[in-house]
Amino acid sequence: MSKNSKFWIVTDLDGTLMDDNYDISPARKTLNLLSELDIPVIPCTSKTASEVRYFREVNGLFDPFIVENGAAVYGNYENNSSEWQLILGESYQKLRIVLKNISKIVNYHLTPLNDLNKNQIFDLTGLSNQGINRALDRQWSVPFLNPPDDIFEEVKLICDSYHVHVFKGNRMSHLLSCESHKGKAVNKLK
Repeated sequence: MSKNSKFWIVTDLDGTLMDDNYDISPARKTLNLLSELDIPVIPCTSKTASEVRYFREVNGLFDPFIVENGAAVYGNYENNSSEWQLILGESYQKLRIVLKNISKIVNYHLTPLNDLNKNQIFDLTGLSNQGINRALDRQWSVPFLNPPDDIFEEVKLICDSYHVHVFKGNRMSHLLSCESHKGKAVNKLK
């Protein structure tokens, strides 16, 4: 990332930089201009680090990136291919235990994305096999199938006692540590 830039572009990917069909072509001209102006483009997304590394490679982005809804920030050291990381959230394994406990309390099986088979994930997301593998490489959050609204409201009420929060997206909900937050991650990156 350029240390000379006064500006950063921090952007979500799904439905923002890419349209609902994962098409980035409408943003391509702007991305090229930002690159020429040496203005960093920082993805800030619910996607995994594996997904964003691939996205950056395909689209020629080299700046830091925020993943799993602000649970972690990654980037590369200057003149070095090694990667640094800033972890804000809790591990996937700990969050899976929390989700299982919450499921018991609300008496409803909250199904993590990683428990679905590849055909089910394809039907839900339309991702290729490689895309599915990257999406399942969760480290800091647990996406799960959206429960009915009344169950979701119960889940939200229980979250504080586990120091987690949950939000509902278009395709699935996400369980995260209370320390995981896109805004906090941007501030840490600054």
